[in-house]
Amino acid sequence: MDNVIEQFGQRWQGGGGKFIYVNNAWALSRELEGIIAAYTDEQQSSRQELMPIAVSGYLPGWTEDDMKSLLPSAQVFFWRQGDDPRIFRERCAQAVIGMSSCLWASADAGSIAVSATEDTSLLPTLLPPVHIVLLRASQIVPTFQEAMAQMYQQAQTEKHWPSLLKIIAGPSMTGDIEGQLIMGVHGPQDVYAVVVDEEEP
Repeated sequence: MDNVIEQFGQRWQGGGGKFIYVNNAWALSRELEGIIAAYTDEQQSSRQELMPIAVSGYLPGWTEDDMKSLLPSAQVFFWRQGDDPRIFRERCAQAVIGMSSCLWASADAGSIAVSATEDTSLLPTLLPPVHIVLLRASQIVPTFQEAMAQMYQQAQTEKHWPSLLKIIAGPSMTGDIEGQLIMGVHGPQDVYAVVVDEEEP
C-alpha cells in the first residue's frame, strides 16, 4: 500500500468511514461477503433470505456479471440506463446496502466524489443505511485541489459536466438535535471505502 492510499485511509477513517484495502477479486469477494453477513439479522438467516443490495456503477473495467459473481448471497438490484427511476428508488429504499462506484478520491481530504449521470444513480448512496463505495487505487489522487482540476480538465475536453456532484467524507451525521451527534439521520449510518489495488477483475 503506497503513501497516498494510506493517507486516504487514515483521513477517511478519521471522518467516521470504514476503510478496506484488497489486491485481488477473491479478497474483494470475501470482504463484501463479510459486510453482508454483518448486516444480516437472525430472522433473515433462519429464513435464508438474500440480502437486498442496490448497485449503481462498477469498478472501471468491470461489468454487471463481474459484480454478480462477487455477491452470490445477495439479491442485487442494478441501475441500468433507461430504467424507471421510481422503481429503482423503491428498491433502494428497501435495500439494506447500497453500492456505488466513484469518480475519484482525495487523500488529503479523505473524501470521495460520486456523480449522477445517465449511467449512474445517486440513490444507493443516499437511501440504504449502509453504503459501500468501490474504487481502484489509481482513482485516489494526493489532493482535493488536484482531483477537482483533473475533473475540470476532463469536462472541458469532453464538453460534458456531471449533472450533480456529491462529496462524501464519511457517514451521515448531525448535531442539530439537542447538540448530540447522531449518525445516519440524513443518509447512510455506515459508509465503507473499499480500495481495489488491481487493474483487471
